[in-house]
Amino acid sequence: MYNKYLVLIVFFTLFVSCKQNDNAEILFAEQEVPRSIWHNNIVIATDLSNRLNGDLYPRSITDEDVTKAVASTFKKSLSQYNRIAMQRDRLSLKLINRRDILNFNDLAEYLTIDLGTFGTNQARRIEYLRGKSEKTLDQDLAQFQETVKQVYEGSKGNYYTSDIWGFLQQGLTKSDFKLTNPTNSPKAVDKSRNILIIITDGYLEHVSQHSGSCPKGNCRLLNSYQLKKFRRACNCKDDAYADLRSILDSSGLGITPVNNPDLANVEVLLLEVFDRSRSVSGSVKEIPSDYSILEAFWLDFFEASGAKRAKVVETANSSKDIEDAITDFVESYDPRSEL
Repeated sequence: MYNKYLVLIVFFTLFVSCKQNDNAEILFAEQEVPRSIWHNNIVIATDLSNRLNGDLYPRSITDEDVTKAVASTFKKSLSQYNRIAMQRDRLSLKLINRRDILNFNDLAEYLTIDLGTFGTNQARRIEYLRGKSEKTLDQDLAQFQETVKQVYEGSKGNYYTSDIWGFLQQGLTKSDFKLTNPTNSPKAVDKSRNILIIITDGYLEHVSQHSGSCPKGNCRLLNSYQLKKFRRACNCKDDAYADLRSILDSSGLGITPVNNPDLANVEVLLLEVFDRSRSVSGSVKEIPSDYSILEAFWLDFFEASGAKRAKVVETANSSKDIEDAITDFVESYDPRSEL
């Protein structure tokens, strides 16, 4: 009789234990990981430096053409990641040197387009996107471009050197990529894909620079003296076959990395890098070319500074070329692949 009761007790204990395990598995299954919904958050940063002097550095397109191309890509990308509703994409423009334009604060509100302001009101968002509301996306893009024009008109004659290094160290923060009215529920979480587009000639110069301005080789400058040092270290005959990044690593040269944790989730596209080693006819006067060296320095810098990824693009020959480069950068990477 005793053995009989003992068997029953053991059986009951095992039954209860199995039941608890089943309940735990069911509870675990019900705790789903929320789905990530990505939104493009594009910040344009322009330096308004002396490179804007067309007599010194003639280019095929203007910065206004570049910002227009960015705006066009922004609009095209609203359906990216298979999104058909609730987009919270954002487009904004910042000055690398804010003091370049005295009335910039008055213009700033027209240099931001933010679909997050609609929150969960999809009906209003659709009307805005389709041009059926009092205020539309196309109207805001036109106003954005007109304000960009005012910014550049206001900078004429005030050509300064631009502190891109300082901007990346202190001027760019996570608040620049903050989504408006993001969803954060057990089923879905809105996430910002942070894209920084810098319009610059690629050089880091100072009015009082000289051959001894960068004695340690690694500093905040990237000027003609640094390029000469690199060419001596490289001794290359053809930059098309040289591993310039490896040569840069062994040379001790480079741009001092910034210490900005907010760069970790930022993809950087450096546009309109100007090759001063090219003649008017387009032939390269020095090997490696300025552009090849600038590209190596900047890619090394962004990697060392912890940026998510970076790409450097030379001055474009047409508006179509620059828009293709921007669109390719935006569309060639899918943040959903991280999951």
